[in-house]
This record gives sequence, structure tokens and C-alpha cells, in this order.
Amino acid sequence: MSTSRRWPVGGQIMLRHSIGERTWALVPVTVLRDTAEATLLRISAGSLYLAPHDDHGRLLRLGTDRWTLAPRAWTTHDIHYLLPRDRSFALGLLLHAGTAEAVSWYLNFQNPPVHRPWGIDTLDLELDMVAPAGRHGQLRWSLKDAARFRYLAGSGFFSKEQMRHTVAAVRELRGSGTLRDERADMLRSAGRHGPPADMATAAAFCGALPPDLALRDLPAPASPHLKVRSATADPSCWKASNA
Repeated sequence: MSTSRRWPVGGQIMLRHSIGERTWALVPVTVLRDTAEATLLRISAGSLYLAPHDDHGRLLRLGTDRWTLAPRAWTTHDIHYLLPRDRSFALGLLLHAGTAEAVSWYLNFQNPPVHRPWGIDTLDLELDMVAPAGRHGQLRWSLKDAARFRYLAGSGFFSKEQMRHTVAAVRELRGSGTLRDERADMLRSAGRHGPPADMATAAAFCGALPPDLALRDLPAPASPHLKVRSATADPSCWKASNA
């Protein structure tokens, strides 16, 4: 289920990476902006999220059809994360935790975002371009995890559509001046925006969870009085902004 309604600034929602209709990872995020063109999110250092693990508790990467979700702490960096509508990439800005000090940029190649009652769905395809943060508009991008992407493509894990869109996005975005205006806007908005997002708050705000999860799966204690609708709830459960 998707909808044209938008999330309000400051709302906490869930960024879900999914394979089919099954959750691969679930990250609580704060909405910084949501327009018809793109959604800007904040992932806060220290937030607990659900990540894919094997039976021995080891973190997994794409390529398996067997995993369980377990809580994991986000990295030491805050991230501002721009997801353009109907595009096969996201632009990330890593910041020193709790500050507006930029560390680096990355382009994450992934499934186009789909707005759902619980937040936004996508899937990280494990291919990135990264560049140090600089004072000028030109960046020196380098491709990361290309061998891993080729392996997954060769194994048949990716669809032909995923491969076609990803290759096209890499060719489009590898220039040094890529997304200059978007990067300047993200730098202006850098810094802390409210408390770190947490899963229980995001679930309460959205009023819905993905269909394969329940309140007991959340990595933070949830109130027994928390009202969360099923994933098939109609779009009226969404919080709409004034945009």
C-alpha cells in the first residue's frame, strides 16, 4: 500500500529494507522534509534498529534466504539521508554525532522508495559511491562494494530491472559535480533535529507495523497501551503535513 500523503517534519517513522514482503532491516528515522520530489531523513547515532542475523547472531549481507531480526545499535555517525522519489539511489551525508560537522558523502544504490503506512520501504543493494566531505562543490567519488554487487548479480539474486536501474544510476551520478544543489541544501540542514528516533515512538507515530512484525519484535520496550494498526490499515492512519 502506498499513498501520496506526506510525513510531517519532526515525525518519527520507519525506514524498512525489505525482500519481497519480508523485512530485511528496520531503522527508526526522523523526517526532516517530505515533498513531492524527495524525502530527507535523519538516522541518529545510537538508535536501536532491527538487523538481519544468522542463527549464531552474526550480521548478514544480502544473498541468503534465511535470517532472523535482532536489535543492533546504529553507527557512531549521524546520517542525513535524501531519498528522491522514483529513483534507484539515496544520497547520504555522514556527520560527527550530535554536530553539523560533515565527515563524508555516499550514494547508496537501492530500490526506489515506496511510501507505506509504517514509513518508507526500499532495499539497499550493497553498492555505493563514497567521497570525503570537502568545502567545494566538486567531489572525488569512488565505487565501493562493486565486487559484491557483481557477485550478487551473477548469482541471480537481483532482478534484471534492479540491475538495469542500478547501472544507469551509477553512470548518471559518477560525475564530480553530482547533486551539487542537493548537497548544499543538506549541509545547510545538518545538525541535530530533536531526540534520536526510536522504534516504539515511530510505531506509535505511524500507527502501523510491517505485516511480518509485531510489537514484541521492537528493539525498545513498547507500552502495552500502544495502539498500532495492522499493516493493512487504510491510509487515513498516516500523519499528513501541511506541505
